[in-house]
Amino acid sequence: MNKSLLQTKLLMGIKNGKNTLESLASDLDKSKGVVGAFLAYMIHDGYIEEVSCDSKCRLCIGCIGSSAKMYALTSKGLQYIKSIKDTER
Repeated sequence: MNKSLLQTKLLMGIKNGKNTLESLASDLDKSKGVVGAFLAYMIHDGYIEEVSCDSKCRLCIGCIGSSAKMYALTSKGLQYIKSIKDTER
């Protein structure tokens, strides 16, 4: 899977509620190490942000604990998804 396709699948997964490392890795059938490294890259590039239960995140899904890390799209991530959808038309 190339970088662009993996990025698109991860962003779409987060948009569709797969917002933990475990759920994203399972959804893509990739190791947590591979997905975690790519999530770090996407945080660095501004496509997503890391949120946690103790930061009063806006993703309230009844977390499993205060140390749970979750990911949310930034405006840059949302724009990327929109640009992909626009090119598919």
